[in-house]
Amino acid sequence: MSVFHKPPNDYITKCRICDGDLIKILGLGHHPPSDAFLTEEQLHKPEVYYPLNLMYCSECTLGQLDYTVPPSTLFQNDYPYVTGINDGGKKHFYDFAKDVIKKFKVTPKDLVVDIGGNDGTLLEGFQKYIECKVVNVDPSGVESSVPTEKKFWDLPTASYIARKYGKAKVITATNVFAHVNNPHGFLDGVRELLADDGVFVIEAPYIDDMIKHCQFDQIYHEHLMYLSPFAVDKAVSMDRKVWMREDEHRVGKFVFSDAKSGLRLEYATHNDFHGGSYRYFITKGDKIANFSEINYLPGLIELVKRISQLKQDLINLIFTIKLDNKQIVGVSAPAKGNTLLNFFGIGLDDLGYLSEICPTKIGKFSPGKHIPVVSEEKLIEDQPEYALMLACNFKKNIVKAVRKKGYKGKFIIPYPKLEVV
Repeated sequence: MSVFHKPPNDYITKCRICDGDLIKILGLGHHPPSDAFLTEEQLHKPEVYYPLNLMYCSECTLGQLDYTVPPSTLFQNDYPYVTGINDGGKKHFYDFAKDVIKKFKVTPKDLVVDIGGNDGTLLEGFQKYIECKVVNVDPSGVESSVPTEKKFWDLPTASYIARKYGKAKVITATNVFAHVNNPHGFLDGVRELLADDGVFVIEAPYIDDMIKHCQFDQIYHEHLMYLSPFAVDKAVSMDRKVWMREDEHRVGKFVFSDAKSGLRLEYATHNDFHGGSYRYFITKGDKIANFSEINYLPGLIELVKRISQLKQDLINLIFTIKLDNKQIVGVSAPAKGNTLLNFFGIGLDDLGYLSEICPTKIGKFSPGKHIPVVSEEKLIEDQPEYALMLACNFKKNIVKAVRKKGYKGKFIIPYPKLEVV
């Protein structure tokens, strides 16, 4: 049973960073939260769907959703994503820690705080190299290997951490800053906890990589913002804005204050993680960086055309394969895969199951389409003729690992160009 959630006051019409007017780029309809995998018992209960629309602000180049699902709905105690389950991701975060330690001369006496640190993989990296003090601030309930405060990040949480542990030399937020509805309130918390000689490091997917590589499956309810260096520079360096909420669910409004930001984006570096990301290094002080504005609107318009063609081509390919009595399953069950499945209308009639290595998802069903999630061992045992890749950001690692385990069928890679390998 589907329940469509559309309260009239939960939409925003102004940019989360600069209050600029928003342009609608792509409407994907109503979707359930992409990480809300279902138990068999939950299949018989109502499933709530929320609006999913990609918007764009031409003033600060921020891509964003116009509807905010409450964080308490998205990041519950049964949150299924586990960072350390992927070997490639684990190496990336260990290298991340080593890079920050070297650049900012982090010592064993220093405190490192990871906001939304999931299972503590990044902080494990810091402890591996210098055994410094670490704190993970994460409300999701994912079992963590490091000291964890199960709280949402805001100014009161930052004040609490500062009183309990002291000021932080390093604060990190990997694939987290883009999840927040109130970026200025988030930065208030960073400003409160960060030591004067400290650094705040954001890592998040880059909007231009999403455009160039047709990574539309990055669009789901957790990802409220689609960032660029220019947009992050604006968020960090502009005069502070105070977020006035009318109540728990209504969006509220911005009120400008006279306080200066007190933070600056010193520099940003690009990497290939998650299909293309930027790492932003932010310190205390007056603005010094100058990041050029790029107009992403023409690329976004072209992206919509490419998505439409991809949808038609993929559905036709699946139809042809099924007509030939061949079996297709899905490989991996990431949140982003559910954007593709639900928007394209690919369900149980098309895919027999989704194979997965994450134990928190195995035995459950995908949100929306209710496709069963099974162990990757079943894929190896069944040897279906085709496997649809649903985690294209890790496709090289996944193809290599599954081939090594013995899968001999063909992979369907949806984007950046639909291909069968």
